[in-house]
Amino acid sequence: MKRLLVFGIPIVLILGLVFWRLSAEKAAAQEAASQQGSRKNAVVSADMAEAAPATLSTTLEAVGTVQSPYKVDLSPRTAGRIDFLEVREGDHVQVGQVVVRINPSDLEGAALQQQAAVAEARAKLAEAQISKSSNDVAIQGNVRQQQANLETAKAELLQAKQTYEAQVQSAQSNVVDATAKVKAAQSDIRNNQAKVASAQADADNAKLKYERLERLLKSGYVAAQNVDDARADYQVAEKGVDVAEAQLDASRSALDSANAQLDSAKQQLEIAKKKADVDVQTAAARVNQAQAALDIAKANRSGSAAYSENLAALEASVKSAEAQLAQAQAKQADTVLKSSIEGTVTARNADPGSMASPGSAVVTIQYLKWLFVTASLPIENADAVHIGQEVKLSFDAFPGRTWIGKISQVNPAADPQSRQFSFQVRLDNPDGAIRPGMYAKANIIISRVQAAVAVPKGAVDDSSGKPQVKVVDSEGVVSTRAVEIGQSDATLTEIRSGLKVGEKVVTLSYSPLKDGSKIRLPKQGEGKTK
Repeated sequence: MKRLLVFGIPIVLILGLVFWRLSAEKAAAQEAASQQGSRKNAVVSADMAEAAPATLSTTLEAVGTVQSPYKVDLSPRTAGRIDFLEVREGDHVQVGQVVVRINPSDLEGAALQQQAAVAEARAKLAEAQISKSSNDVAIQGNVRQQQANLETAKAELLQAKQTYEAQVQSAQSNVVDATAKVKAAQSDIRNNQAKVASAQADADNAKLKYERLERLLKSGYVAAQNVDDARADYQVAEKGVDVAEAQLDASRSALDSANAQLDSAKQQLEIAKKKADVDVQTAAARVNQAQAALDIAKANRSGSAAYSENLAALEASVKSAEAQLAQAQAKQADTVLKSSIEGTVTARNADPGSMASPGSAVVTIQYLKWLFVTASLPIENADAVHIGQEVKLSFDAFPGRTWIGKISQVNPAADPQSRQFSFQVRLDNPDGAIRPGMYAKANIIISRVQAAVAVPKGAVDDSSGKPQVKVVDSEGVVSTRAVEIGQSDATLTEIRSGLKVGEKVVTLSYSPLKDGSKIRLPKQGEGKTK
């Protein structure tokens, strides 16, 4: 009995613990099932969007700086005190408008001194020119006479050359005619030689025929009349040979006559050349003689070397004084600073009464009616950027506003350090809101796609490699649907299949969604459901 108690009590305790554990796990399972059912039937808050047609734009983003196309820093070339400066930052100026005046007192005195120096130099030069001797008149007359002689000699030389050419051409023409006659005579000789050979062949043939018939007559094979006819043909053929030889002799005589004419024409050509050449040389000698006489007359015109050098020195003095006067007047004009462009004052660095120095800008003027935005992109994007391309610009100073510009210049070379190329966007600025130096965000539109169905990018889940969306029906029940996607831009994704226009999709959920989950639909007048 004692042993039964020793072994029975532990067994009962163990069985009780097992029963308690099983009961506790069953209760926990029932509670978890109850909680899961409650969550399944709970309404989830989420953001939704409606599938709709949209235009998707592919863009490149860049950051740039606003620059003025025309910027002028007005600074004097001569140091001095500022007497006049009335414009301030923001004032508009026109082309040619006087903006700054530097005190010109010292420069005006220098200009007056140089004017006096110019007057004195001109007076000395005029006095030297008036003192020319009366011999100058005779010298000038001699020069004109020798110039006339030279022109006459040149005219005679020209006439001699023209006569030379005419005579030579005439003689050459006779040579050509004679040569043509020689060739014609040679051609006649060849033709008559051919005729003699033909007539001789005819005579030889007639002779053979005559002799053969004569032998046949002796044998009684032919009639005597045939022999007589053959003898007559033979005699006629011999006469033809005599006529052809007479024509050949006549052709040879004509060739001798043509050769004689050719020799005579060549001799006349040489005589004409020699005579005309002598005439040209004689005329050329007269030209040289007249030129020498003219040179002597001109040398006498200059007078003494000392007088010429003195006159040249006085002329140089006048030019030097005039140059110094022009320089002084230019410095005086430099005291008035005018705007070379139409624009707006963007910087004023001095006040009236202060000293201005060369190289230091007193006023900066910039053109603001239209501006450049200069930006850069990696060289890999060079093919996507071209002149005339539309660019959307935004500025931190104007949140929510955008401007549209067009690319006006693309740098064909890239920076070797950054491996980027720069480009400029022209931006109209009629109200002057944009200012040089501002930073701009540029979105370059490189392509546009008209999507029949598009949803926000956040609605598409492609983490598993198969794009899908959470579709919400009219009762707010969620179902997962596979879709085929196309292109995307910064905010939207194209749905090519799997979704229709008007269907709602979840873009953001604050709790995990499964098929069958229910979403609170927006009430009438509300926006997106959360």
